[in-house]
Amino acid sequence: MRTLMMTDTITTVTGMAEIPPVTGTANGRDVSFVYNQTNEIEGALSIKWEGGGESVDDREVVGVIFESASKRRAEPQPQLILRVKTSDSSTESAKARFAFEPLPVTGLPQNYLDRHLLTRSPEHLFVPPNEDGSRNLHVVVSTKSGVGEAQQYFGDVLEEVLAAVDLNRESYEVHVTQSE
Repeated sequence: MRTLMMTDTITTVTGMAEIPPVTGTANGRDVSFVYNQTNEIEGALSIKWEGGGESVDDREVVGVIFESASKRRAEPQPQLILRVKTSDSSTESAKARFAFEPLPVTGLPQNYLDRHLLTRSPEHLFVPPNEDGSRNLHVVVSTKSGVGEAQQYFGDVLEEVLAAVDLNRESYEVHVTQSE
C-alpha cells in the first residue's frame, strides 16, 4: 500500500502514478482537491485551502449532484457533495450524532466524479402512482428499532437527501410505526 504524501501542493501516490491536485472551490473559497481511493470500497477527498483543510470520507458520501438548473452558471458547473456526517459518541443527542451537510463545490477531480456523481435520481425511487392516484413510494420509519432514532434521522437526514434528488414530500408516503 502506498501512502498519501503531503506537500505544499498535495500529491497522492497510487501505485506508481502521481495524482496532482485539482483546483476548485468549496463553500465559496478557493481550494485544491485530491481524491485518494484506497480500494474498491474506501477512499477520501482531501480539500485544502489557505490555512486549513478537511477530508471527506467516502463512507459519508451519498453522492454528488449538479446544483439545480436555476442555479447553473457557466463552467465550472456547481455541484453539491451530499454527505451525512456522523459522530460515534453515545453521549450526544441524536441531532448531534448525525447531520446532513451538503457541501457546495466546483472543480472536483474526475476520479471522484466517476465514483460519486449521480447523473439522475435513482430510477427505483420514481414509481408511477397507483391507478387511484395514490402514491406508490413508501418510507417506513420504525420508531423502536435500532437505537430508537429513526424519526429524528428521517427528519434531519433522509428527508433532506430525498429532496436533494428531486423527491419532495408529495412524492412519497411516510408511515411511522407505533410499536411499543
